[in-house]
Amino acid sequence: MIAIVSALVATVWQDTHEAQTKTHLLLLASFSDLVVAAFVGAIGGLLLVRFFAFLIHLVLYRLSGWKDSTWVAGFSFKGDMLFFLLHCKVHPPASVASLGYMECLVIDGAGRKTWITNDHLAQHADPVGVAAKIWAADSPGPYEVRWYGSTERRHLYEITRAVFDIRDDQPVQL
Repeated sequence: MIAIVSALVATVWQDTHEAQTKTHLLLLASFSDLVVAAFVGAIGGLLLVRFFAFLIHLVLYRLSGWKDSTWVAGFSFKGDMLFFLLHCKVHPPASVASLGYMECLVIDGAGRKTWITNDHLAQHADPVGVAAKIWAADSPGPYEVRWYGSTERRHLYEITRAVFDIRDDQPVQL
């Protein structure tokens, strides 16, 4: 398929530059010109396929409401501490280690952002997952929580996000 697209791109390129040649592609073009055109067409085709795959993944992730199919975000209270949780919802559960280096971004009701890095996350066993804790006493209201994992090169990607309405009078546990 890539070879066909490459040949088609090379032919179109040569046809657009026909004012220079006035003859057919195979009669005038040298072998090295054809190889370069095929290589450029193949690279362009691969980049185009990757771009459209990324767009499809982004659209599907957005249509899912920023939710991952394996991991779900939640929260709970313990005293004056608020715990934001990320846990596995599939059976058998996936390991948290598969997410690599992790970070959690918490945006509180006042709009303050708190980054919680991998060093400050605690693993919990039931269900399999990870927890981030912050002080809950200072800002009731909506909390937006975004969980990030990393690839081998430590490029962060968003795992999932959720918005929780935290109220002083009625803490809800998930």
